[in-house]
Amino acid sequence: PVNVLADYACKEWSGLVKQLYAKRWKKFLEQTEIYLRGGKEEKLNLFGMELEWARDTSEDYPKLRSDSYDIVSELFKKYYQEIQDSKQLYEEAEQFLKEKKLPNQLK
Repeated sequence: PVNVLADYACKEWSGLVKQLYAKRWKKFLEQTEIYLRGGKEEKLNLFGMELEWARDTSEDYPKLRSDSYDIVSELFKKYYQEIQDSKQLYEEAEQFLKEKKLPNQLK
């Protein structure tokens, strides 16, 4: 399949949700209401909205916290063992399935 998800991950970065997605959904819902009331449907220019957002320098974007490194370090220490345990469990399950001769419909 062709990947058409140009803005897939980290949508909260740089105000993407608040400053683009929220406005885009608002416009979509407004147009839907107009259409449902019998009005003329307007084609949404999503690319234009994205371009306008990308070029906009007037908004204050989220600032990094000075303690970001400390927070990430604490999260790493807190969840590292849990992640390793999950990884080991997954590998054990994968090995178990490889060793078993399962009917074709279960593979």
